[in-house]
Amino acid sequence: HPEYARLILADGAAPGVDLEKQVATRIGRQTLLSRPKAPRVSFFIDESALHRTLGYPDVLRDQLEHLLVLRRKKNVSIRVIPSDSAARPAIASSFSMYELADGTPYVFVEVRALGLFITEPSQVTGFVRDCRALHECALDEDSSGALLKKVAENLDDD
Repeated sequence: HPEYARLILADGAAPGVDLEKQVATRIGRQTLLSRPKAPRVSFFIDESALHRTLGYPDVLRDQLEHLLVLRRKKNVSIRVIPSDSAARPAIASSFSMYELADGTPYVFVEVRALGLFITEPSQVTGFVRDCRALHECALDEDSSGALLKKVAENLDDD
């Protein structure tokens, strides 16, 4: 959702960075999910992010509702890491993992206005391990969807 992306990106924006261009780029990437032969994607979201309104509960609600629509796509999996999970892999970081046609994984890490691709196998290994751990500790897709819906509905009450 553009308003949510704007809030997230503005929080850590470096001086001189074109925020609207960053928002457009981030939102534009979502069009890939609707293309024929769209890639299969899995998103893991820490439960605490579902409650972080950044001062704008209506924007967070719209984002959660957007995620509820997005998760209906056959190629999209959205799973929540519950707050009471004992295993908390990758909790202090955010990254995207991609897999080439030959199965080779690589990672993209984005911090503020800096984006970095990690392709060195010895450096990618830890991210692969974290992704496996995320699969193990996350709620299943149905439970994650129910939690997204519940949190969004509670935001309506505020």
